[in-house]
Amino acid sequence: GTFSGPSFCTSPLIIETKPREYSLENAWRVDWVLRYAQQHKMYAHVVLDSWPQEMRGGEWNFSVFNQKNGGPLKQPFAMFDSLSSSVTDMWLQRMAYIGARFGAFQSVLGWELINEPDTPYMYSSKAMKQQYPQLQKFPMETFIPWIQQLARALAAADQGEHLMTTNFASGSNMKKLTKLPEMTFLASHDYQ
Repeated sequence: GTFSGPSFCTSPLIIETKPREYSLENAWRVDWVLRYAQQHKMYAHVVLDSWPQEMRGGEWNFSVFNQKNGGPLKQPFAMFDSLSSSVTDMWLQRMAYIGARFGAFQSVLGWELINEPDTPYMYSSKAMKQQYPQLQKFPMETFIPWIQQLARALAAADQGEHLMTTNFASGSNMKKLTKLPEMTFLASHDYQ
């Protein structure tokens, strides 16, 4: 079967089906997959969120971050605007839960904190960039401390001390992240 929730792409590891409400049904499914992998001596690269897909398409209508659904964001492209926000608090709580709930599994190869956060900045239409001016340039200056904060929160709760990563759709954004002590490895999904 499939994970219940808005869609698999909205959050590859779907935990929240409402803001700050964790689905035990979905968490049980993750337990099952990680236990199965462990029994068969396999490792899982666990992607914790795919925010860009959530923000670019119709999935925003179902997002736990959307204010219409009880989330903290009025519009989709304000995710990295501030480190001291209710959005960051939501993420930090999620990291603590994930680390505590799934950190003991030896089958977890590593945690990918967020998949391709720069995608909307690169591939959104001109009209979308006019509607959301902050899409003109990826906010690396707020993203770096944001991702560090998330990685530290997850590492503090992760009893398995698993690898930690993130990735970008473009290799040009990766250079600044290579010096972060919180990242064990990095990946680029450069499609050009």
